[in-house]
Amino acid sequence: MIDLMTIIPFFVEECLPAMGVHDVELRNFRGAMVVIRVMRLARVARIFKLARYSIGLRAFGETMKKSAAELSMLGMFLLTGIMLFSTAIYFFERDEPNSKFYSIPAACWWCM
Repeated sequence: MIDLMTIIPFFVEECLPAMGVHDVELRNFRGAMVVIRVMRLARVARIFKLARYSIGLRAFGETMKKSAAELSMLGMFLLTGIMLFSTAIYFFERDEPNSKFYSIPAACWWCM
């Protein structure tokens, strides 16, 4: 079932131009195309299917489970640092002419 769900979007996108639906008309079906693209991301699920047979992937999964607390703490420290330094750069540079730091989220993007 997973395999079928991952290959159907490819064939749908390939067959639509043959049926007379062109690029301009596809933009009108934006919601449907988003669904198709999300289904294309389901290809990643095939990796999990292979994990049953791969000792290395199973070991990686177990390692990620066991270190989830440490990884989340690392993520929190990174987010805290990004917010701190992006706020600081915004307040230092906001009065400069032609500054690219016009908001704190723009400074966050720079900080990342």
